[in-house]
Amino acid sequence: EAKDLTELDYIVSPKMPTNKIDLSYIYIPGFGNMNIDDDLLYLFGWWLAEGCIHKRTSKKTGRDISSEGTFALNNFDEHPVADKLIDILQHKFRINSKKNKSKTSNGLNVHWCSVRLTCYMKIFGHLAQNKHIPYELWDRLSIKQKMILFQYYLDGDGHVRKKGSEHSITTVSKKLAFQMYDILDSVNNYPYMLSTLGGYRCGCNHQTSYTVGWTPGIISDTCRRDRAYIDDIGYISKIKKIK
Repeated sequence: EAKDLTELDYIVSPKMPTNKIDLSYIYIPGFGNMNIDDDLLYLFGWWLAEGCIHKRTSKKTGRDISSEGTFALNNFDEHPVADKLIDILQHKFRINSKKNKSKTSNGLNVHWCSVRLTCYMKIFGHLAQNKHIPYELWDRLSIKQKMILFQYYLDGDGHVRKKGSEHSITTVSKKLAFQMYDILDSVNNYPYMLSTLGGYRCGCNHQTSYTVGWTPGIISDTCRRDRAYIDDIGYISKIKKIK
């Protein structure tokens, strides 16, 4: 168990198998087979970063009848993103959408209404803490497609520190954080992950958050910093310090 680990013990990080052949299409109920192209990965990446569903329940049956989705963007510099999302929704799904500035903040919202698409987008998780790449995509996308999806998610939720060239993403979804870590690990970057416990701070309740960080350009096929690579197993590293 984790509690039994001591300094100078070793841990193994399995290197997950990756698909090298691009996935051609996925089936979306109500829309049929959809080509996995750059536009669809753009939509999915920004949905992971900024998408939300407005849940509605039938008073008569108690069933979920949600039909509205929103991309919550920034009014200062994300109008081009909003325009592209509107175009993708129209030409790929034949869904009309519109953008409007939030009345109470500097937000820019893209609204759309479709029971069929809303039903499908639920597989990405409802609410920020449940967001993730659904397994029907995670297990089938090539590493190239995952990296494209990751980049669009990064455009929405990532940032670059002013000092140095370190990139990082912070999310309250533990599952999504591990997926982002795995994508970076698969292309031989050197990611790390930190967690910050939730609680009441500065007058607000905070959820536990997870930060995945990496520095582009740190690449090696078989070994990285304090790790050693074992064929068909993964990376082995020594525990230096336990806090």
